[in-house]
Amino acid sequence: MAEIKIKNISKKYETKTSSFEAIANFDLEIKNGEFVSIIGPSGCGKTTLVRILTGLEKPSDGEVLINNKTIDSPSPETGVVFQDYSLFSWMSVYENLYFAIENNNKINKKGKMRKLSKEEIDKSVINHLNLVGLLKFRDKFPKDLSGGMKQRLAISRMFALNSKVFLMDEPFGALDALNRIYMQDFLLELWNKKKQTTVYISHDIEEAILLSDRIVVMTPSPGRIKEIIDIPFKRDKNGRRNRLYLNENIDGIYIKNHIFSLLDEEMKNHLSKQEEEKKSYLSKQEEISLSGGLNED
Repeated sequence: MAEIKIKNISKKYETKTSSFEAIANFDLEIKNGEFVSIIGPSGCGKTTLVRILTGLEKPSDGEVLINNKTIDSPSPETGVVFQDYSLFSWMSVYENLYFAIENNNKINKKGKMRKLSKEEIDKSVINHLNLVGLLKFRDKFPKDLSGGMKQRLAISRMFALNSKVFLMDEPFGALDALNRIYMQDFLLELWNKKKQTTVYISHDIEEAILLSDRIVVMTPSPGRIKEIIDIPFKRDKNGRRNRLYLNENIDGIYIKNHIFSLLDEEMKNHLSKQEEEKKSYLSKQEEISLSGGLNED
């Protein structure tokens, strides 16, 4: 279990001629075992946030704490799944999972850290491949797997490492609708066993409602928190929610429409601002052009 504290972070990218602010004044606390989805328009800084949470990037301002420890570099305490699977193409299914565990092969036993033996790693690989239904494909390579199977392997790797925090950046975005439904239910069933603290990036409002305890809605760039929405619907014994109920229940419909209206409002404001900036830029260019013409005369 882990508690995440994101303390008023901002992220700016500087070049010699300009600067770009991806995230601004982002402040959020995520409780032990909580499943929180981050949703917002493209380019609002969601992936940047994940990279900061993993320690791959540092915030320009503020800090991120996991269990009150500052995150400034990648850690085995944090498991990550990206949309592109991040599998080694030259390794088999078995080898991909074995390699991940072998290179993080320490286990806490009675307060002490010790390395896992080859037998223990092998047993863990077999157990997790069996858990995600890939044991009979253990000798296959990523090119031989469907998108859903690749993502199951990526997720099994995250669970096998027994990380305290799960970070998932649109893991099902490339899957077809039926595979996405299967993987959402599959993820919740696995998550429900230990309830690791999870941050899930999504573009899909219905997906976010189905998976989450809370949803954080972000503004367009620079990404700020627009609103945090509690999801009140109960889960079954496997951690899942009834899709039909969410689509027909008045509260589910209200939450979905409310999130859509927040995103729609922000995008309209963002586009309006871009249009004003464009007009201002063209007006200045016209003034420069006219000024140049007068100077020539």
